[in-house]
Amino acid sequence: MRKKKSLAQAYNSALDMYESLQGVNSIAFMSIGTGVYRWPLTEASKIAIHCMARSKFSKTIMYFSDQRTKDAYENARKIEEQLA
Repeated sequence: MRKKKSLAQAYNSALDMYESLQGVNSIAFMSIGTGVYRWPLTEASKIAIHCMARSKFSKTIMYFSDQRTKDAYENARKIEEQLA
């Protein structure tokens, strides 16, 4: 549970910068923790998408290094949309 909160906090910390940045309307992420830290991709993508859904930026972008990662995030996005 603690690790989930840490991962969510990483995204939320970046998203919270919206309040202090002037003239910035977009933010971009790579999949945090799923590389050398070997965070499970399915779980990490759900956490990231859930956090990104609260973004106040007009554009919130996720970049992918491979198709497997892109697929995991697209599935997480579909699940998040169903829950909303």
